[in-house]
Amino acid sequence: MTKGKKILIGVSVTVLFAIGCFASFFYGVRQGTRVGGMAASVAEVWLFHEHMADQLANADCEGAKKVLREHLALIEKYKDVEGSLFFGTMYYADKMLDHTRLSLIEKKLKNDTAAKNHMKIAIEACTQRGWKDCSEEKLISFSKRLEEKNPIACLESDK
Repeated sequence: MTKGKKILIGVSVTVLFAIGCFASFFYGVRQGTRVGGMAASVAEVWLFHEHMADQLANADCEGAKKVLREHLALIEKYKDVEGSLFFGTMYYADKMLDHTRLSLIEKKLKNDTAAKNHMKIAIEACTQRGWKDCSEEKLISFSKRLEEKNPIACLESDK
């Protein structure tokens, strides 16, 4: 092998190694950014769920409606974000539950039109989630079971 070929092979190996290093670096930065973004979204969602549980347990009906609307905005924000907690059926489950709860609150406040609209959206989200039984009764039953551990003050009797 001639000296020129050895130099050419050495330069080629060095260039390929450098390209590999740069590609690995940028891939690592990209993955790190994505994981960092997911950690931030997880923290935001966790903190909001703590706030939401507190508000539902202590707020009046207007406060409960407000926090449920804020939760709907939050899940909408992360709905199509890659690596988000709200992927596929998880998004529809939260949407279904929030609108079911809004429907129950509106019904308690005697806003029948708003209650029906929220229940319609809840049933649609349930269908998109893939449940077989998306009846109003089933959604209300599901919500009530969850409220046993996390009550909604506004829906308790005489409040």
